[in-house]
Amino acid sequence: MSVTSREGVDLYYEAMGSGPTLVMLHGFFGSSQDWHEYGYVAAFLSDFRIITTDFRGHGKSGKPLKPEAYRVSEYAQDIRQVLRVAGVKEFHLIGFSNGARVGFALSTMADIKIMSFVCIGRHPFAEDMSSIRDGVPNIDVWAKEMGISEAHQKRLLANDKRALQAAAALDRPEENIEKMTMPTLVVVGQRDEDYDKIVKTASLLPNAKLLTLEGLDHFESLSPLTGRKPLAFRRRLQQACGT
Repeated sequence: MSVTSREGVDLYYEAMGSGPTLVMLHGFFGSSQDWHEYGYVAAFLSDFRIITTDFRGHGKSGKPLKPEAYRVSEYAQDIRQVLRVAGVKEFHLIGFSNGARVGFALSTMADIKIMSFVCIGRHPFAEDMSSIRDGVPNIDVWAKEMGISEAHQKRLLANDKRALQAAAALDRPEENIEKMTMPTLVVVGQRDEDYDKIVKTASLLPNAKLLTLEGLDHFESLSPLTGRKPLAFRRRLQQACGT
């Protein structure tokens, strides 16, 4: 466990293993522990130095209550700070949902070098956050209906609703992807409500491949490493990260 801070907000992160750096960025409502539970850390630890972090407003990181503190650019600056403290100058990236959106923002930073990018379940287009805003007050209900583990339920229910409301208060503007020339694997669940936008994302990137996960929705697209065909999915991820 390590903690750094930026502008008064504590940022929790973990660094483990050795080799090229692989950064994993979780989704909205999530935490760095998701990467452990859903098999990603175990799948890559023998080949990479893995860095996971809790975004501001999530997990063990600080939880400011002003909506302006949760612009995508603020998340990206936080990750830049973590990378600076961890001594990382170039890295591979896996981002799920909001974590992938932060990946788009990181790609625009002149001092950030992303070697490869696995984008799971997110697009760079403008995004209405109203469905998330509406879901925060009822997290106690739907967290128990998702079919997830008890440990994951506890992580969801431990979130600070005030911080999540602030994080979802502002709609997301479109992200600039013009500099995204790195090898990219765009992963989307067939039943993701943003399926068409995510497929379009893959078509706009010059060095991207698309992987559609049959029968899976947005959240389920995080879970194939613990699903029915984990080895095939693991191999696609490893190929995307150059191993």
